[in-house]
Amino acid sequence: MEKVKIGVMGAYRGTSMINYCRQADNAQVVAICDKWIEGLERQKAALNDPKNLLLHRL
Repeated sequence: MEKVKIGVMGAYRGTSMINYCRQADNAQVVAICDKWIEGLERQKAALNDPKNLLLHRL
């Protein structure tokens, strides 16, 4: 089964969705949009796949 690609608005507000996608077999975070640079860096580190956040095809 192909994973659903998710874009999240807000590194802090989107934490619940990001955590869900990290655990789900059928979803994957491919982009996070936020002006809060520190929050973006934290989420990229937590996802352990920073290239996927920058190079995506939606």
